[in-house]
Amino acid sequence: MHPRLDRNALDWLTFLADPGSQMAQPSQAMHWAQAAPLLAAATIHGVLPNVLRRLEKNGDAFDEPIDAKVILEHRGILVQLAGHSLRLEHHGKIVMDALAAAGMRAAIIKGPVFAARLYPDAALRPFSDLDILVDRSARAQARPIMKKLGFRPSLHPSDDAVDHHEDQWILPGASNLLIEVQDDLVHAPSFASRVTVGLDALSEAGDGDPTAATALLFSAAVHGALGHQFERLRFAIDLCQASRGAAGPIDTDRLRRVAVRTRTLLPLVAGLDLVGRLFHEPAAIRMAEQLDRSALRALCRRLWRSEMVLQAQGPARNAGAWRRKLAREIFKRAV
Repeated sequence: MHPRLDRNALDWLTFLADPGSQMAQPSQAMHWAQAAPLLAAATIHGVLPNVLRRLEKNGDAFDEPIDAKVILEHRGILVQLAGHSLRLEHHGKIVMDALAAAGMRAAIIKGPVFAARLYPDAALRPFSDLDILVDRSARAQARPIMKKLGFRPSLHPSDDAVDHHEDQWILPGASNLLIEVQDDLVHAPSFASRVTVGLDALSEAGDGDPTAATALLFSAAVHGALGHQFERLRFAIDLCQASRGAAGPIDTDRLRRVAVRTRTLLPLVAGLDLVGRLFHEPAAIRMAEQLDRSALRALCRRLWRSEMVLQAQGPARNAGAWRRKLAREIFKRAV
């Protein structure tokens, strides 16, 4: 949880976090004492690289000079984030090569793919773990391969009676180096048998390529809306960047077809609506309108507000919890 930010600082956080910002710069400078809380919030929301980069170029952000130690401390955090992402990519390539050698179909999803395809500089999108999506029948086959590569199952507690559609693997002596082998993008047991988004669905969205632009938007929406309900700005920016065509044009007809088949159309359009309003991005709102104009979409728009994202990691995070819970129940009943 990050320290409390005032309304003006939250507006600045939103403005500074977005690498493709369509927003006007907030008219009022932040109080200098908000610098450390702002950067703490940016770190927790996963948007520190862009916030710090734009902040250092913007002399109008604060009403008085801020402590240089605050900037220096967060530059050090950036170095750590970049190093961690590079280590994950290195080990991810080793795992992918081993899976391919065993004849298994697999794709790295989210983190490094979003960073490379959706952002003008991959360093702007750090990631804390690495996700590999495999076919439903292949997750068990991957286990001996992961063990042979030196990985061990994560020590995090799990309920063996519930399948979360993922196996978490760490390297001994490097517990923060986490690789997840998944067979479904939707992990929540509450959606079991209702919603499944596997490698076939992602490939279909990308017309055979799970890393194509439409597939990236689809996975960003499912991950943000169903996996995390946009509890961090980073997830919202992933979807917003995809809607802008950062990785290429989006085939909305194919996107809608796959979303309907996988029963994810409502969370998809609710997510687009949310990020469109949060970042003042007309492309996201237009796409939501093209995909669905139902009454349920209008209801989700009333539930999911910008404050829900911005306050999700702060002292007021519980204020929007009921909105997330109600939206989740609507998603369940909509499928």
